[in-house]
Amino acid sequence: RHDEQIAVVVSDFEPDVVISHERERLLKNLFGHFIEAYTHAIELDDLNTRLRARDEHVRIMNSIFRSLGEHNLSVEKVLTLAAEGLLRLHYRRVIFSLVDPERLYIEVVLDRGASPGESLANRFKWPLRSPTADIHPFVINTKRQEIIADINQYPIHDKEFMNAARIKTLAIIPLLNQTQEALGTLLVERDNGELPSDLEADDLRPFCNQLAIAIEQCERVNMLESGINRIPEPLIIVDGTASPRYANQPAADLLGIGVGWRDRNQSEPLTAEKDGDIADIVRESMTRGFRLAGRVEKVGGKPDYYGEVVADAIRDSRRRRVVGGLIRIQDRNYLNKYFAAAQMVAESSDTPSAMRNMLQAAQDLGHKWGRLYLLKSGENGGQPVFVSAMSFGYEEAVQAQMFAEGRITLDPSGPHSSNDWLCIKERRPIVFCWLEGVKDGVEYVTPHGLRAHNWPAQYQPAEVRKRPGDFWIDFPLATSQVVIGKMCLQCDRTMRPEDFELLKQLAGNFAGILEAFRQRELSRDAREETIRVAVAEQMVATMAHNIGTRLAVLPLMRSKYKTFEKRLPELRKTNDELTYVVQQILESIKRVQDMLAPGLRRFSRMDIAQEIERTLSSRLPRSSWSFECAERPIEMEADTYLIEMALLEMVQNSRDHAPSLPSMKISVSVEVLQTSQDDAVTIVYRDNGPGVPEQFSTQIFEDFFSRRPGRKTSLGLGLGFVRRVIEAHGGKIYYNSLIRPGAAFVITLPRHGGTEQRQEEYYVSYTNS
Repeated sequence: RHDEQIAVVVSDFEPDVVISHERERLLKNLFGHFIEAYTHAIELDDLNTRLRARDEHVRIMNSIFRSLGEHNLSVEKVLTLAAEGLLRLHYRRVIFSLVDPERLYIEVVLDRGASPGESLANRFKWPLRSPTADIHPFVINTKRQEIIADINQYPIHDKEFMNAARIKTLAIIPLLNQTQEALGTLLVERDNGELPSDLEADDLRPFCNQLAIAIEQCERVNMLESGINRIPEPLIIVDGTASPRYANQPAADLLGIGVGWRDRNQSEPLTAEKDGDIADIVRESMTRGFRLAGRVEKVGGKPDYYGEVVADAIRDSRRRRVVGGLIRIQDRNYLNKYFAAAQMVAESSDTPSAMRNMLQAAQDLGHKWGRLYLLKSGENGGQPVFVSAMSFGYEEAVQAQMFAEGRITLDPSGPHSSNDWLCIKERRPIVFCWLEGVKDGVEYVTPHGLRAHNWPAQYQPAEVRKRPGDFWIDFPLATSQVVIGKMCLQCDRTMRPEDFELLKQLAGNFAGILEAFRQRELSRDAREETIRVAVAEQMVATMAHNIGTRLAVLPLMRSKYKTFEKRLPELRKTNDELTYVVQQILESIKRVQDMLAPGLRRFSRMDIAQEIERTLSSRLPRSSWSFECAERPIEMEADTYLIEMALLEMVQNSRDHAPSLPSMKISVSVEVLQTSQDDAVTIVYRDNGPGVPEQFSTQIFEDFFSRRPGRKTSLGLGLGFVRRVIEAHGGKIYYNSLIRPGAAFVITLPRHGGTEQRQEEYYVSYTNS
């Protein structure tokens, strides 16, 4: 070797023969030339060895880049091609390690040359933040190659790794990309156990840099193909002969061809006979050089398929000539079904038909089962519950019958009820699934990116339990003001986000239709009730007038009785009793007349706080009432007389229901609210009576409704009169069941009174009666 001393002895002479000085000089010159020639031969041999290694490096990289152009290679396949080529260069062991995408650690990913069962791949990794943990993170951080004669004497190494690898002498080179970022390392060991030379390591360095570029290119191609495969629409890339060179997964499923890239000799051109209008559209697009679109049917031999094809010409970036085409096939089946479903729901005539149409629409969209729940009050006025209304897809007739009869309820306070009410709580659709072996509440992401909450069977209500592998969506049926119910629909794991959004919109439209029907029914009931009450009020007013006319003669009769008092002493007592009765009758008649026909008064400005306080102080002992008002005066437009009468009716209502009059307490508070349209006055009236059961909280404002458990019922006109007075002023009144104990009424009045039309309707109606 050129780095060793060499001694050459030449002896052709007889013993004891003396060599002349001239011959000695010639021999020395000869030896010098020999050594120089031998050294040059060694250098040429080393150079040839390096050139052969470089040629092999070039062949390895050419095969890798050629494969990248023709096939879809993974990073592992690229490293495998490189390792197999290096083993042909007399390396006994080739180990590749790569940095993870987040650049937190470096891990052994490929080990070639190891004995069976001793591969180190995926067994060792080291954090990059600890460069002294092993030679691998050290090289990544320094970006320098290292040649180590004895790893056991090297200060930085992982003993466990080296003992498992059984390597003593080695060279380790970083894989640097074009920006000099270290992507990984290459570790080699010679097959003869000799130490790799510096020149050898220097030659491996450009090879490793090219390999880093190939790795990045491979990652980009794989990322691009993975992204294209996630596109739900079929996508095909064709060459200049209209032969498919690439098809994503949806295209492969639709057309029955292989997924991914293919060689020219593996692909046949698209034809009108086999591929229909798709072939004609893409060929015309490449001929004209711009985008074309058209409708297609029965694609891939599917008789019910309907879609739209969009074809774009692909141009060479240098010469700008057309070299291929890009085909996108947009599935219009679901969209067409959605429009049909939306029209079906919109054509509903009432609530039952709307629910039937919605479930039929869900079936037409491909959902295997569906369930509708309506929100109703709980027992004894308890918190609302979901009550089953309609369904489809039940396998057992008994459960279907129970659901249709409203015998299945979802109580918000029941065990494991949080998921049943989650869509209402968050006011958005929630996707659920039942995946066996996965914990409750764990989030699963579907192939197209929908997030599903796992909900195992043991946490589901028994009557509506799903099956393993099921996916379903809970849609809240609600408007901005009111919750109507919820709809539960089965869905596929592969549901696309755009189809989910369409279904979400359909459910929202369905909720709006249900609320419109509910308001229409309430309006119709209100009109019927108004007519009934108007007739009844007219009858009562007429009767009161007739009674008053006939009883007006009683005072005259009483004066006549007095002329006989001296002769009939007993008549005095009877006369007094009759007088009391007459006064009570006349007072009742006046009260009914005031309630049913309050007169022809008109609105005027008043201090509502002063009026309430004056009324309370004139009718109740000071110890029985309290009044709160932070702002004074509070002026508003109102009919003072009617407001006073309404307040008196509420006081009388509290007196009628109080357990005892001495213990009765009434509190009233007033405050001004700033609204977007006008200022409003809010009055909260409370007493300490028994309160109103939840199921009667709206009926108490109906005329002729009376409820006095254990006591004689009244005419039931008081709170109905209060309601009419408040509504005549453009306000609202409702019973607040959340404020307990006792009864609580909340009144809202605009400070500028009701509209002139409402006032006029109110006065004309009651004047005529």
